[in-house]
Amino acid sequence: MKWKNTFVVGVYKCEMTYSTGKNLMRAKWWPNLPARRLSDQEREQYRSGRDNLLAEVGKAIGGSVLVLEVG
Repeated sequence: MKWKNTFVVGVYKCEMTYSTGKNLMRAKWWPNLPARRLSDQEREQYRSGRDNLLAEVGKAIGGSVLVLEVG
């Protein structure tokens, strides 16, 4: 199964997908990958979009989803 969520992060747009077949999460950015660190507000927007996607995945699989942020 595959899930997708597209959301705004500052001046960027992020499309995040999760696929159970490959157990893989990917993010595509428009117009390009941010060249600098996200501001606090942008980081909140990113986390909100990511967390919404993972909440859908958790609900569909009937379990919890663990997120580990590095960096």
